[in-house]
Amino acid sequence: MHGFEKAGYSMDAICLGLLTPAAQRLGQLWKEDRCSFLDVTVGLGKLQQVLSGIGMRSPDNGPQGTRRRALLATSSGEDHTFGVQMAAEFFRRDGWAVVRGSGGRSELAAACRRYSFDLVGLSAGTEQTIDILTRDIRAIRKASCNRFVVVMVGGALFDRHPELVPMVGADAMARNGCDAPGRARQLVALAAEA
Repeated sequence: MHGFEKAGYSMDAICLGLLTPAAQRLGQLWKEDRCSFLDVTVGLGKLQQVLSGIGMRSPDNGPQGTRRRALLATSSGEDHTFGVQMAAEFFRRDGWAVVRGSGGRSELAAACRRYSFDLVGLSAGTEQTIDILTRDIRAIRKASCNRFVVVMVGGALFDRHPELVPMVGADAMARNGCDAPGRARQLVALAAEA
């Protein structure tokens, strides 16, 4: 048991109550030109160390063939990966086999052609990426070897504009990484029944 658990703090509380607001504050300071790129990079690096250090990873839950598979990535052109890293930890803890995507649309589509993912989760932060995200989702659905693949979106863009979810072609959104695996399980089960 970690010290924070002994003190009565759950990993969820640390991630959602401390790490997420700290990352958002760094982003705000960057937008206000009150800190440099180096400051943000170092700050996010420290937050990633904390995330890794709190031991969210759990042992694999079940044989590889029976686990749900998720591809988690930022939309093409986005460079904010901390939220995706945190979501990946929550999915792993829930028993999912997780692949973190990198690169652009062609790499995401290639991964979906190569592997059968139950879920593709994409994060977007700004309105400037709406058209790109829409094309990313279209390419993922076209390439996917799983015709029932569920596409879930999240990030600051959808926190501000949840009405965009159907407009970009996604099935649903997740408000945070903690809630995402449960919502994804429900959607994947519904898709399999269709």
